[in-house]
Amino acid sequence: MHVVVVGGGIGALTAATFLTNEKKDDLRVTLISPRDYVEYIPSALQCMVNPQHVDKCTTMIEDVVRRCKGRLEFVQDQVVSVDDAKVSLRSNRDIAYDCLLIASGTTYNSPIHARGRTIDERKAELEEFKVLADKSTHVMIAGGGITGVELAAEIRQTYKDKEVTIVARSMGLILDCGAKASGYVERWFKKHRVRVITDAKATPASDGTVQLRSADTGEDIEKLKVDLFIPCFGGKPNSEFMDERYLDKRGRIVVSTDLRVEGMGGNAFAIGDIASISGGQALFAEKMAEVATRNILSHNQNKPMLTYPIAAYNVPYELTTIAISLGKWDGILILGPLTISGLLAAGGKHFTEWAFMQFLSVKRWRFLYRIMLGTALPTVRLLDRLSGNAPAT
Repeated sequence: MHVVVVGGGIGALTAATFLTNEKKDDLRVTLISPRDYVEYIPSALQCMVNPQHVDKCTTMIEDVVRRCKGRLEFVQDQVVSVDDAKVSLRSNRDIAYDCLLIASGTTYNSPIHARGRTIDERKAELEEFKVLADKSTHVMIAGGGITGVELAAEIRQTYKDKEVTIVARSMGLILDCGAKASGYVERWFKKHRVRVITDAKATPASDGTVQLRSADTGEDIEKLKVDLFIPCFGGKPNSEFMDERYLDKRGRIVVSTDLRVEGMGGNAFAIGDIASISGGQALFAEKMAEVATRNILSHNQNKPMLTYPIAAYNVPYELTTIAISLGKWDGILILGPLTISGLLAAGGKHFTEWAFMQFLSVKRWRFLYRIMLGTALPTVRLLDRLSGNAPAT
């Protein structure tokens, strides 16, 4: 059986690693990614103000391939189309498959997500942004979600003397994370002199100004002189190679509860935030990858499929686990109904990054990542049960 994995992120690499660990003589695994490295994306914002950190949150895919001892083939190329039998690449090459796993993720504006194909290009891109940030006196971040909040905090912690403004279309910041988390962020920004503008839409102009208008009425609010404008919204699923009939209105791949792509012959699967039923939580990407790889093996053996998310979490809903950085030594950790803030939360996010990179790079330390997941999962399930706030199913 030949399994093709499309993607170069957390989900794709963990799935490919799981498959190669099967050590089956009749199993071939091919990983296709346009980039020659994998990056722990939750740390990308720190890399924007500290480009040297990229060495701690990236690893070369070829290094992962070597550790798989010939059981994984890597093809650095761009997928342009797929059907129920093959993957077509930009280089005009076709790769046939027996099972396909799509984990192509979501792309945000550069330099949050990389433009280039190599690690050297990624480093140059981050250094270029750092030069622009160094020269700026007023930095504006547009977007009141987790990405915008984390970037605003990183910039404030790095540049104490700059004017930093964050603009959100909603009536508050990270509202999807709950009132406690939202309130903590707004208090943090007030303490650290970050201006927060809500219910506003920011439109940059070529003369270096940004016009703010009411997100509700469209009326002008004010015009500000801004040296560096950073949009942190509008993430786009990397699904342009898929036929539209397999996508939902948001551009995500429609999957059934066994993670198979609906309508595509039964041998194609999708995971991560490209999939229609995923919450896109990086911390538990491994669990979704594990369910998908088990189902790929079951498909080949004509065995019953596992159902997601119950096979991953032992409950019929995705567990809520969110880590938000507010600079290096502060943050928010959300485990189901529990919201933790401060140094402990920041430490949790740093440990998650370290543990995941060890999972990819050093086999003898992989057990630490498993221990982290093995502790977090039952903890969140218990908290949900005790609070009585488990999502309706």
